[in-house]
Amino acid sequence: MLKLIFITLIVIFSNTSVFAYDVWNQKEQVPAIGRHRGSGLAIGDKGYVGLGHMNGTGNNIIYNDWWEFDPATNSWTQKSNFPVYTYGASVFSVGNFGYVGGGTGLGSEFYKFNPITNTWTQIANSLTETPSDDTAFGINDKGYIKNGSAFLEYDPITDVWTNKANCPLGGWSITSFVIQNKGYVKSGYTLYEYKPSTDQWTIRASFPGLTSNGGPGFSVNNKGYIVTGYSSFLNPVNSECWEYNPANNSWAQLTDFPGVSRRFGVAFNINNKGYFGLGTNGTNMNDFWEFNPALEGLLINNNDDFSLNVFPNPSNDIIYFENNNYVMGESKLLIYSYVGLLIKELEITSTTLEITKNEFQNGIYFYKLINNNDVFTTGKFIFK
Repeated sequence: MLKLIFITLIVIFSNTSVFAYDVWNQKEQVPAIGRHRGSGLAIGDKGYVGLGHMNGTGNNIIYNDWWEFDPATNSWTQKSNFPVYTYGASVFSVGNFGYVGGGTGLGSEFYKFNPITNTWTQIANSLTETPSDDTAFGINDKGYIKNGSAFLEYDPITDVWTNKANCPLGGWSITSFVIQNKGYVKSGYTLYEYKPSTDQWTIRASFPGLTSNGGPGFSVNNKGYIVTGYSSFLNPVNSECWEYNPANNSWAQLTDFPGVSRRFGVAFNINNKGYFGLGTNGTNMNDFWEFNPALEGLLINNNDDFSLNVFPNPSNDIIYFENNNYVMGESKLLIYSYVGLLIKELEITSTTLEITKNEFQNGIYFYKLINNNDVFTTGKFIFK
């Protein structure tokens, strides 16, 4: 029997007894009333969600609560309320601070959030009123907001706003994300790239999905993502997830969001993962999800002729991989970490492979069985 021992693996710990496996994983829900047109941003290794409204009952109920999400503990903490009740606000983060302004409750007023002191401080008013459901983002040490075609840059050091080159896109419910010091703005099916160093806008590949608007954007590992949204005026909503790659100026459709289809959710990224939640399809939601694009493509529909018997799984000692249909010397077993990094490539030289925990810590791992680069089967195993 061939015994294989792997070391120096990347693992993910869980603070519960339930492990998450997939590209999309549901996290602890926002401990607040469901709403849409809320605001979300990341500061360092924490996420922040709040504001928004619900109007499904005919009454327009507006919120100003503000919540901090810690991915390390999958937990929420309520922070100081935003000074104004508003929804559809423009938000961005620069350095160690978050910035929120505009929406239905504000005109040109903007506020800075300090997560250390848990305080909101008013900053200089923007040069134009910021309408509801436009977009904003931070690049390096500057913030940027869009107001129709007007486009403004904010310098936190001098507390000064500056007019920049007009954005070619008007409209509302705009989606944006940032990749490698460039901003990307989508309205309808049109995508533009903004380069701060030259203050120029460049048109990019048209968005091929269903979402005309209402789907938030975020970026992970130098790619942009747009999830859910609507394809006409507010309806119908969808669950599509699309990836934009600036390296070849192309879009690719990924695994659909597994939760309820919706519009007007919030999204941001922390440490190479996306986070998405809230929104409405007529019912307002407070669920919250983690998106790990590194796992995209690791799991497929298995070929029954080459399926593996993996046992015991989970295990606290040894895991066996067994199947009599290996093609010896041609098949390989690829082992991946939870975050999608290839850990080991093993030639199949026996009908049974044995992996010993030994120096492993508790964690989730993925495998692929391939033959001549064709993927025959995939799966997951756990050491506990």
